Amino acid sequence: MCQIAWAAIHTKETFFAGLFARLKPRIEGKGAAWAVAHRIAKVVWLLLHQGVEYEEKGSAPNPRTLVHKFRRLMKDFARAGLDAKSLVEQWDPATT
Repeated sequence: MCQIAWAAIHTKETFFAGLFARLKPRIEGKGAAWAVAHRIAKVVWLLLHQGVEYEEKGSAPNPRTLVHKFRRLMKDFARAGLDAKSLVEQWDPATT
């Protein structure tokens, strides 16, 4: 089971890779890998015993990364001569 966990954590943009990244600072790599293996085992049990359908949702976004991306986009808008606030005010979600 741990080999499956290692494969899951080395695949980019998966829930299990994100879980491993969140756990690794608190517990060392091997412990985080075992925690991921345990989570995979729980998911497999649910799939087999309760007939739940599995849907991969990807990794959870890192809040620091989101803030960094937002600031970079705001700078890009400013360089292009666009006011982001006016763009948001002009945008009508009903038309998209």
